[in-house]
Formats: sequence, structure tokens, C-alpha cells
Amino acid sequence: MPNKKPAKTAARKPARPRRPPAGVAKDDVEVLLGPVPRTRQKVQAARLTSHKARSRWFRTRAAWPVREAPVHKLVTERLRVEKALAAPPNFTARWECVGPTNIGGRLTCLAYHPKHPERIWAGAAGGGVWQSKDGGQNWASCWNDQDILNIGSLAVDPRNADTIYCGTGEANLSLDSYPGVGLYNSKDAGRSWQLLASAERSGVPSGIGVIAIDPFNSKHLLIGGVGYAEVSFAGNSFGGIYASFDSGVSWERLTFISTENYWCHSIVFHPTKKGTVFATSLNKGRAAASGARLTVVRSGNNSRRDYLQPHSLVARVSPLVVQRLK
Repeated sequence: MPNKKPAKTAARKPARPRRPPAGVAKDDVEVLLGPVPRTRQKVQAARLTSHKARSRWFRTRAAWPVREAPVHKLVTERLRVEKALAAPPNFTARWECVGPTNIGGRLTCLAYHPKHPERIWAGAAGGGVWQSKDGGQNWASCWNDQDILNIGSLAVDPRNADTIYCGTGEANLSLDSYPGVGLYNSKDAGRSWQLLASAERSGVPSGIGVIAIDPFNSKHLLIGGVGYAEVSFAGNSFGGIYASFDSGVSWERLTFISTENYWCHSIVFHPTKKGTVFATSLNKGRAAASGARLTVVRSGNNSRRDYLQPHSLVARVSPLVVQRLK
């Protein structure tokens, strides 16, 4: 039989180069349009683990059919146990840890005295607030009578270091991160605490991941956090950026990023430029950048073109969007 000639394959046409949006410098093209394609690398075999499955099972036992466990149940049970299992009046023995010592925990936040940096406060994901007066050599708990142990953030007032704010609820988004009850404050450097803004009554996030205090006006506070909206226990726990202008008594959720649920993990006031704030946000879908209050200065989101404005400074910070609030 005569040999068949191989069929000719159509040559691929080179892809047309994509043009950057108007007003964007050439140096930003790679970031906006995607990095240079990487060479193929040998893929290693996946490491099998049952961690995710075990985490889902563990969370489902406490929270099903919603995303987070009802925090008021935890508070109620703690109060019940304190009354039912109260220590005898003459009991003076102290507990001593005998193990295991290979169980990991995590701290979620640190804060320090602005003039005495050896004075440190640390918040634990499930262990309350701790204080060190000697740069971390020794620690003592200063969180003993509060309703919740889940801590997400701490902040010391730079103009009055005796005033400390504590946001409850871990904002790490893992399956074993538990919600809080709102925002606490202390007027005596952590010796006593008061619930300043209840998450249930004031609407602040059930997981507060950051607290920022205006260095020029201590009454101006910003907090950022996470919420699971319709899959939360309350059904309306929204994350995002919240603002207060009366030292945390009342709060307003800022919706210029999105009117729907979004999350915020970092907020920083400019230390010398009054009125300038930097914050990060993360949300699904698009966020309209409208009005003079918002200028996106860095973006790494998949819908980055919808965020960018002319003369923007662009850098790779995917998947977060760094924003400057004026």
C-alpha cells in the first residue's frame, strides 16, 4: 500500500498583544495583563491528608446547617458551668500543665505601649488576652471574667495608652475559627474590660480582625472584620469596614467598596498625613470605585481592571485589593 502523507496541521497564528487601559504606564502592563508564562515544571505527587475532611466534620458538629457556631450558646453554657461547678470556698490549689505539649495554638494579634514598648498585650484565638511587662519574658492573663475567649484584634490608643480596644472573634476564615460577641475596651491598661459594641445589637462583625485608631482624633475608630451573611447563625452577620466617630459607641458600615458582604483584614492610618487611611478588602465579584472617597492604589484581583483608575500605582498583592480612603 502506498504510504499516506501526514495531514497538514494549520499553523497557529501568534496571539495579538493586549493593550493596557488608557492612563496606565507601560511598566504596569505585566501586572495588569498577567505575568510572563512560566516554563513547565515537573509536578510532584500530591500529599494526601484528611485535615480538611476532619475540620469540616468538627465544625459541622457545632454549626450545622450554617457556617459558624451560635456564639450565644457558648456564652450561656460557660455561665451555666461556672454556677454548676463552682470551686469550694476554701479551695487554694492551682492547676499545673502536665501535657500534652505538642498541641499547637495561635496568637491573632499583638499591641504595645507607644512609649514603653516592653509592655505588650497579646490576643489568642481561643485563649483571651495576655500581658507582659518585661518584653515577653513573663506573661499574665488579663482576660478572666469576659463572655468569650476568642480574640481577633487589639489596639492601644496612641494618645492615651491606658485605653485599649479588643475585637473578639477570630477572623482567620478557617473551619476552626470561632466568632465573638463584639468590641471591648479597657480604660486601665487591661486590668478591666467592658463590652463597648455588641455584635448582635450594633451590627459590628462577629470576627474583628483589625482595629485602627486615628492618631489625630482618638474618637475616630475603624474596624475591619469578616462575616458570613446568610450562612451565619444570625443570617445577617456582614463583614467589611466599620467606622465610629464617638469612641466606639455607635458604628456605621462603609459600603463604598460593596453593598454586599465583603471582608477586611488590615487598616492603617497614615501617621503624619491627617485624613489618609490604607485598608485591604476582599470580596467576591466586582466592587465599583466611585466617588472621591476611594482611590485604588494597588490591585491584584482577577477583576483588576474594574478597580483601577488613571495614574494608579500597581503592584502584585493578589488576591487582595489595597485601597486608600480619603
